[in-house]
Amino acid sequence: MKQVLFFLFFLIIIFPARAQQTVIDSNTVALWHIDEGSGNVLGDATVNQNNGSIYHCEWVQGKFGSGLKFNGRTSYVIIPNSLSLKQAQAFTYEAWVALDENFVANLPYGDEDQFVIMDNLGPYPSGGGAQIYIDHNTHSLMFAYRTYINLSRFSHPVPYPNDSLFHHVAVSYQADTTSHSIVKLYLDGIMRDSVYTDGIIQYDATPYFYIGSNRDGAALGGWAVREFPGIIDEARVSNIARVPGDFGQGRLVVDKPVLNFNLVQTGSSLSLNLGLGNTSFTQTIHVDSIISSDQHFTVPLSTFDIQPISNYLLAVTYTPTAIETDTGTLRIYAGGNGTISATVFLTGKGFELNTAPIIVSIKDVPNDDGKQVRVIWNRSTTDTASAPDVATNYSIWRRVDDPTAKTVRQNAALSFHGEMPKQILVDSTLWDFIVELPAVQFNRYSYVAPTLRNADPTSFNWETFRVAVHTSSGSFYFSAPDSGYSLDNITPPPPKALAATLAAGKVTLGWDKAQALDVDHYNVYRSHTPAVVPSAFFRIGAVKMTSFSDSTVILDSVYYYTVTAVDSSGNESVQSNNTPALKVDAVPGNGPAIPKSFVLSQNYPNPFNPTTRIDYGIPVQSHVTITVYDLLGRVVTVLVHGETRAPGMYQVQWNPSVASGVYFYRVNATGMDNKTTFAETRKMVLLK
Repeated sequence: MKQVLFFLFFLIIIFPARAQQTVIDSNTVALWHIDEGSGNVLGDATVNQNNGSIYHCEWVQGKFGSGLKFNGRTSYVIIPNSLSLKQAQAFTYEAWVALDENFVANLPYGDEDQFVIMDNLGPYPSGGGAQIYIDHNTHSLMFAYRTYINLSRFSHPVPYPNDSLFHHVAVSYQADTTSHSIVKLYLDGIMRDSVYTDGIIQYDATPYFYIGSNRDGAALGGWAVREFPGIIDEARVSNIARVPGDFGQGRLVVDKPVLNFNLVQTGSSLSLNLGLGNTSFTQTIHVDSIISSDQHFTVPLSTFDIQPISNYLLAVTYTPTAIETDTGTLRIYAGGNGTISATVFLTGKGFELNTAPIIVSIKDVPNDDGKQVRVIWNRSTTDTASAPDVATNYSIWRRVDDPTAKTVRQNAALSFHGEMPKQILVDSTLWDFIVELPAVQFNRYSYVAPTLRNADPTSFNWETFRVAVHTSSGSFYFSAPDSGYSLDNITPPPPKALAATLAAGKVTLGWDKAQALDVDHYNVYRSHTPAVVPSAFFRIGAVKMTSFSDSTVILDSVYYYTVTAVDSSGNESVQSNNTPALKVDAVPGNGPAIPKSFVLSQNYPNPFNPTTRIDYGIPVQSHVTITVYDLLGRVVTVLVHGETRAPGMYQVQWNPSVASGVYFYRVNATGMDNKTTFAETRKMVLLK
């Protein structure tokens, strides 16, 4: 089975298959199919290469192929802005979105909450740009853009369906004159709003384009709710004001780039459904022909129609004729132009029943805390009433991977006599007994078997199993070994009763232990605004205990904290108490904040544009130098040049006029007693 998995991995990596044939017209300046299915890079299918970085999103089934699920708290995609995304005369934003209405129903209302779909707004009030979003309070689709006069301009609110289903949203913008613009909002291919406004769009201070949030969102260190809760798929930006006939261009999409039939008995057949979809709102797609490169894979029809915005389930059948792996491709031709509209890779393996059982699969059991897998196997040929030596039972065994089990290995059984042994040696390998099950002449059996450990962020932790059949004569036959791994699919509960105190220049946090046996550590997050969320921007530490001391606070500042629990599999809980973090006022009357040791914090924000802040702490009076270097080790600037600093916490700003790239900042400090020294270097990224 591992070999089959590797083959599929190789197949997908070497021959990447999109869920659809890429169709880009001359007016498309960015097209994110969101079909990567894994990883943290979002690719633009156009020549403009407006590629982005994905943060805290989940790959799920989208409207067509895969999509990105945004959690409404910490998820976003950030894309360096380009001239192709800053269209001044005309443009269109469009995407397929499915709003998570359960999340929305449980979210407290805020006066300015917005679920951003696409955005490139700069800072208010000077920044320009535009965004399409769903307003939380009115549950309406809206569009806003910035002008040089009277600042923001808005569409009218368009009521958005309350159903969690996929809907197509689009906005078109057209500069009508040098002083007026036309904005049209579309929902599911129908124009729902048209506005004639004074003022044309401007793009001052718009370094980034966002999907699923914007610069004011809490996930990016902002002050407001801007994060989209739900799924976004097939996002596109165009340099014209499109009309409904343009939104779907008759693209044929498939829901699976690979159909894997696994094991199928020779002489029998297995059919799997392949979903075909038509993205057009107006055009019917005619499938001209479907050609399979391998005769073992067949389809019942090779020509049919797919109506606008609809799907067609095509049954693909695999009929193996030998004990071997079969692979092929299914090429689907549509549109009458003789070109391939979609390609699907096919694989399966034929088998014949044997005296020994055949393991079909070993897979994780979903929605549990892990430590178990489902083992599925095909029956032995002895498991029939007419067999000369009838099967009586099956047993499942797990390989012992502990190299210290030498003594156990020496005492393990070599065969079965009487009661089932706890361990047995097979081919010089030690196996632990798991369970014994009666043979009842089923064609296929299944059992949920325990594992010793779960997959974790650093390793799959594969575990290997075998199945044996036992007959009435006392004979036994082992299957070939096969492997699988278990996953902890459940996040731990959050810590509760978070409390904060300020004394002697430091903040001390305490909370109740999260009620889960597999909690590994707690992440601590801090912000200067109430919108603190569990993201890399805000994390200041991780601890095993239920308390944390923050000695890096700055005088006359206000802080907010929250805590999450992380289990041994890397699953992170929601934030403490499911409420905004507690306010800690670090001002007055508590004495200066003096760290116990030298402190150099990660710059914030990072990546940044145009300005970033570096916090550092000095425990004793010291001479301090802070230097910025480029990748070649050349000095770019000196932010602090051998200055004397009293004990305390400090911060320095950097507003560079240098090219985008990776830079390093280094602090060198020497105590006035000439005994205490400190040097540390950190990396930061400037994106323009």
